[in-house]
Amino acid sequence: MLVDYPAGKRRQGGQADDYLITAISFLEDNFTDPACTISELCQQLGLSRSYIYNLFRNKTERSPQQFLTQLRMDQAKELLASSDLTVQAIAHSVGYNDSFTFSKAFKRYQGLSPKSWRQIKNDGN
Repeated sequence: MLVDYPAGKRRQGGQADDYLITAISFLEDNFTDPACTISELCQQLGLSRSYIYNLFRNKTERSPQQFLTQLRMDQAKELLASSDLTVQAIAHSVGYNDSFTFSKAFKRYQGLSPKSWRQIKNDGN
């Protein structure tokens, strides 16, 4: 059963903060798993998607999906800069099932393809 705006949560910031901490911990612990989605987060917490969305927006100024994407992209950038792993291997290690989807997401996030970003980083060192 999903809870949609649990009673009193809008007045009691403490429990909302607990939900947010739990949600962030879940995403940080599981972002490398392709099965880690916002729907899965909602199921794990027993909260509605709209409640979690508003919780993240109000407290982090990002949507839960933006938060998850940032975790994945930050890890991907670290791996691109510090390893010789292929883009496909990096895609899998940060929670993407295929390198094409990862490359599109990375370019949308960073403005460059993973290969171009890695080349610029390596040329700058």
